[in-house]
Amino acid sequence: MAVVLVLSCLLFTHPSLQAFAPTSTTLPPLPTTLTISTAAAEVSAASNLAASADSLTMYEHLLQAQAALTVPSEEEPSTVTSVKAAVRTFIETALHGFFYGFLPAVERKRRSVSEEEKGVLDLVIEVLGSLLGVQDCSRLVACRTGRLAATKVPGAAMAVMMLENMVPAGLKVWFAGVKAGVLGLEDCVEGYRCALVE
Repeated sequence: MAVVLVLSCLLFTHPSLQAFAPTSTTLPPLPTTLTISTAAAEVSAASNLAASADSLTMYEHLLQAQAALTVPSEEEPSTVTSVKAAVRTFIETALHGFFYGFLPAVERKRRSVSEEEKGVLDLVIEVLGSLLGVQDCSRLVACRTGRLAATKVPGAAMAVMMLENMVPAGLKVWFAGVKAGVLGLEDCVEGYRCALVE
């Protein structure tokens, strides 16, 4: 019976085979399109989903992997720890060498040089001490700057008096040293002692 149904379906639907079809049939003609009435068949025909739309089973292992990767670690990696230790050792060695090796050697050299070299070496040490934040060195550099301006710039005293009110608050102490040097109020060399090492 099933074979007859399939053959009759083929004969009625295919135009080239209709010539071989019997003229009188007892079976009603079959529709040319088939309709599937189940909801699952409609979903699979309308889309290309491998599972139903509300199913996360396909992505569950990916969500678990993401959660494992995004959890913050309690300890830092060993590479970071070793890099930190190496940088700390390098900085400590450099600072120790600078403050306990270089600066004392400069002070020893300063005491042992002749008088003609002493002026240039004192100036370099005063500038270096000023950059390192030694207050006496900074005051000496300010006073020497004022004396140099007084000898090289005509009208330096008047310029210093005019600029005094425009100096920022952080530079008032340093500018007072420049003013004292320009006006010749105090002896710069006698008032302060600049030393890199205490």
